[in-house]
This record gives sequence, structure tokens and C-alpha cells, in this order.
Amino acid sequence: MAANLEFRIAKKHAEKNRFDAPFSQIHSLNPVWSYARHLPDGWDRKKVQRRTDVARRLRDNLLETLDIPAEMKTRLKRLASDGPSDMGLMLISGTIVEPEKKMDLSPLKDDIRASGFVYGPKPLLAAFEMIKRLAIEHPQYPFFGKWGGYDDTLEGKRIVFYCDGLDDALLLSERLNSISKRDGVKLAIAPNYGITTYTRFVDIDQGFESKVRNALEFLDVLQRLQGYPHFIHELFNQ
Repeated sequence: MAANLEFRIAKKHAEKNRFDAPFSQIHSLNPVWSYARHLPDGWDRKKVQRRTDVARRLRDNLLETLDIPAEMKTRLKRLASDGPSDMGLMLISGTIVEPEKKMDLSPLKDDIRASGFVYGPKPLLAAFEMIKRLAIEHPQYPFFGKWGGYDDTLEGKRIVFYCDGLDDALLLSERLNSISKRDGVKLAIAPNYGITTYTRFVDIDQGFESKVRNALEFLDVLQRLQGYPHFIHELFNQ
């Protein structure tokens, strides 16, 4: 087993699969996601802070596109700083119209992932084995990610790695694709920005600008996501 490779396996996943690794523990914090990280000592934790701040920055950019008074924007930001606020959405629900101005999506540059699906009869176990092989074959390469997912109706299981820029996401995708081909595992993985939910509201491309669909619902999503880490580093400190 590669040094610095750690796993936190969801209890639900462990009940159906045997995950054989010396630095693995069972967790029950999130029943549908298992986590892995392979980080050198002294890894820059500011990368985590930049990524978890993306939803707030997107929220602020969305508010700038809305045709509402400046004082209302300020009030909404203040309400949201205390967490999700249905009251904040009620302030504008009767007056909001779909914005004509394009939204600045550049905060997504700090939340790029290599993500996709693992297929096969035991996709959770296949993902686990690929992650182990990635760490063994590239012992100096830092990565952290998760696999599993909420929707049991989908074919395959989600796999997500959080990357340090587009080049890193391309490199990680290339390395996992190489491993999956050698191991005979069907894998579909590619760079993506943010969570897939965002694509319901905006079109994400290299221009990082988009017209907004269903702005009020998007605002609700972003307010509820503020500060949500997606990857729970604290699990590994317990």
C-alpha cells in the first residue's frame, strides 16, 4: 500500500463489499459516499478554503445580475451569511425576473473536478481498487476524492476527485483511464466544474459567462451550499 493513502469507507458500502486496505476506517457521517486521500505532509490547506468558498462567490455574482435594489442585495448577503435563508428568498420571490445580464462563473475555476462513473457488477469495489493502484503507481501525486452517490437508479457509481486546476484534472483523468483499461474496468471520467446541479441553471464553458435559467431556484441552491465542503477532510483527523 502506498504511503499517505487513507480511506474512510461508508458503512453502507462496507456492508456489501470487502475493502482491503490497512489505513481504512468505516464511517457513518454520510451513508452514500466513501472517501480517499493521498496527500503529502504539509499539503497546502488553503486549497480547501478556496474551493469551499466558491458557492458564496457564485451567489454574489448571481445577485449582481438581478434587477433588484442594491440594499436588497446587501440584505440577502447578510441573511445568507448566517446560513440558508427562506426569508431571504421571500424578499424577492414576487418581483424577480430572469436576468438579461450574463453571470460571471469564474469562481468555478477554483472548484474543478475529475468526475464521472464507474460501471460493472461491483463498481464501488472497482473504484476502490483503482484508487489504490493510482497511489501505488504515482506515489508523489497528491489527490483526494470520493465515490458512491445518492441516486441508486443510475447505472454505475459516481467517482469524484477534486483537482488543482484543469491540467491536474486532465492528468488525473488520463491516469485513471489508463488504470481502468489495464484492469478491465469500464470508466467514464473527465474534467468538470462544480457540481452537476449547476448545469440546470447555467451553461459552463471556458468563457465562464452564462445567461441564467430559474434564477431564484439557483439562488436557493447556492445559499444552501455555502460552506458545504463536498469532501470531508475532518473525517481523516478523527
